Amino acid sequence: MRAIRFSLWLAVVWVLAWHGASGQAWAASVELGLTVVEVSESGAGIEEGAAAAAAHSILGEQLRYDSLKILDEARKSLAPGDLWERDLPNGAKLRIQVSDIAESGALLSVDLEGSAQGDFRVQKKKPLVIGGPAHGEGRLVLVIQPN
Repeated sequence: MRAIRFSLWLAVVWVLAWHGASGQAWAASVELGLTVVEVSESGAGIEEGAAAAAAHSILGEQLRYDSLKILDEARKSLAPGDLWERDLPNGAKLRIQVSDIAESGALLSVDLEGSAQGDFRVQKKKPLVIGGPAHGEGRLVLVIQPN
């Protein structure tokens, strides 16, 4: 009986150690890409470049616009509990905090000063699109993408 208990205990310890080691590799950090875009119906067209083409491929079916301009791009690696603060072109502050990271993506707390606030579960390679306030001839749009 004692040998069976010891074998079960050893199996549980092994499973926990294996799961913990593999879980740490997934949960260490998440790299976020941020693209700040101005969309409008000004008739200026879609800005040239890879970033504008990528943003247009994400936003084209979600929003109505005929002009798209990239205002800012950034990348940052964040661990759970880390806070990323970024000043936006309209003077507002964007805050992104990683609450949890899993193999499939991350839980983000996002605060766009004066506009939007919420917690979002985002999947790897799946963008989170947040419409922002008026800016220039159109509106700010944020595209947050975990990689």
